[in-house]
Amino acid sequence: MTRPASPTKRPTAQAAGRRTAVRPGDRRDGQPLVFGWGRHLTRAQKQRYRQLFVVAAGAFVFVLVALVLGIGALQQFYFKPRLAVATVNGQKVERQWYDKNVAYRRFVLQHEGQDEQSQLQGIYTNAFAKATATASAQPAAAEASPAPQPSAAAGAASGTPSAAPTPAPTPTLAPEDAARASALQAQLSDTSTKFSGVEEQTVQDLIDALIMRQNAAKLGITVSQSDVSDQGQQTTDELGGEDAVKDLFTQANLKQSDFDQIQYDLALRTKFEEYFADHPDAAPAASPTPAPSPTPEVSVGAGPVPPTPTALPTPEPAVGSDELDRWLQQQRQTAKISRASFPLPS
Repeated sequence: MTRPASPTKRPTAQAAGRRTAVRPGDRRDGQPLVFGWGRHLTRAQKQRYRQLFVVAAGAFVFVLVALVLGIGALQQFYFKPRLAVATVNGQKVERQWYDKNVAYRRFVLQHEGQDEQSQLQGIYTNAFAKATATASAQPAAAEASPAPQPSAAAGAASGTPSAAPTPAPTPTLAPEDAARASALQAQLSDTSTKFSGVEEQTVQDLIDALIMRQNAAKLGITVSQSDVSDQGQQTTDELGGEDAVKDLFTQANLKQSDFDQIQYDLALRTKFEEYFADHPDAAPAASPTPAPSPTPEVSVGAGPVPPTPTALPTPEPAVGSDELDRWLQQQRQTAKISRASFPLPS
């Protein structure tokens, strides 16, 4: 007897309805991520995009800041020092070389001003010491010579004190000291004026140095290493020794090569002055000096006659200096020269 076939098992409703659980991050909320884009992304995908956006924004800001700082550093330390303060026939004076020369000249002028102030103070100190010694010697001479002394009763009756106070000594300068003091005061005023105009004067001197460099070979003028060394030693002695030169290097931010280059320009000017001293006809003729107008005579009447002022010593210019200045003036008129406007940016 054949058994009936067993019925096929059908999946139960529980088995047919089983599904994998959906995590919250895999669901779509239908909200855009940025500018209307991203509705189709799940929450987990949006979170990853946000993290990428943050990293990209941080990298962009970092690159932007680095770029700004790099451009500023490049401008400050490369382009700006190499800007042309002046050009002479296509050859330029760079800003960094100009700055070093200005610092050098300021240091030298400060040293000269301090030296002149010290000399002036010494003149008045010596005059005060002499006046004090003279005032101290007068009471001693009075004690040595007997003089009638009023009696104590007479002094008490008249109410006059027995001793008068000694007046403070007044320093009086001798004629040569007065002339020296006046000359030092004039030099101090001139040094102060030079210090105030050191920037524009430095540009002019550097232009003149280029003109002399460009024409030295034509005139057969050369500057040897020995000339530079001698000029450097002269500058060292004028400043007060090696310690002063070390201070100069520190304050003016100079290297030995910078110092030697400045001494080369000074030695070159000396060579040009010597050349024009030997060849005065090579320089343009001097302009005629106008005759001074006659001083009207003043009749002296009764009364005290003012003292005649003592002539002040004036420093003698270097031989050939005037001829060189006239030659430089002529060269400036024919050379192609351009200058930056002042004041220069700091």
